[in-house]
Amino acid sequence: MSEQLVTPMPNESGFPSLAALRASHSKLLDAHHTQAASDAFWQEVAHFLRRGSRSGALMDREEDRWAAQSLLDYWIATAYSMGRAMPDAALVDFDPTLAPVLPVEPPSAPFFGPSGPRKSQGMVNMDVIVPFSLL
Repeated sequence: MSEQLVTPMPNESGFPSLAALRASHSKLLDAHHTQAASDAFWQEVAHFLRRGSRSGALMDREEDRWAAQSLLDYWIATAYSMGRAMPDAALVDFDPTLAPVLPVEPPSAPFFGPSGPRKSQGMVNMDVIVPFSLL
C-alpha cells in the first residue's frame, strides 16, 4: 500500500450543508471513472475528506451525521482498496456555537407586511375567509 498521506490544512473549512457534501461526493463519483489512476484525483478525495470531517461541526441531527459519515467512509474504503492512504475522516463533534442566531421574538406581522393587515384583507382559514371588520 502506498503511504502518501496528505496532511490536513488548518485553514480548510467544512461544507456548509449536507447537500453541499453530497454534491461534492457526486462530482468525485463522476471523476472516479476516468481519473482513478491520477494522483491529482486522490488529492481531491483527501481534500473532500478533510472538509467533510469538519462539516460535522454544523450537523446536529443524527440522521445527517450518519449520512455524512457514510459518504466519507465510502471514499476511505475506495482509497484503501486502491492502495491509497487518506487522512482521518471521522466527523468532528457538533459545535452549537457555530449555529446561526435566530431572532428571539417572531416578526410583528409575518403574513401581512410591516404595517399589519389592511381592512380589505381577511383572516384565512382552510375553509372560511373572515374579514377583519367582523372580528
